[in-house]
Amino acid sequence: MRQPFKRSKLTPREQDIVRLLFDGYSNREMGEALHLSPLTVRNYISNLILKYEARNRTDLLARIVVVRRQQHRRILL
Repeated sequence: MRQPFKRSKLTPREQDIVRLLFDGYSNREMGEALHLSPLTVRNYISNLILKYEARNRTDLLARIVVVRRQQHRRILL
């Protein structure tokens, strides 16, 4: 399987967004939780989609799971 994306480290705010995405929050709910505009949340998600070369939010989360598993395996080796 080819490595489909090149990623850099996530910023603390991007990590917050990803955590809330995994918890199923909407953009509005994330904005309220993080004291951001829903449009700012949308921009963060759009940038994450670009960073991970994902097609949409669901694909983004799937790719993040793959990355986390790879990182976990490296730690165990």
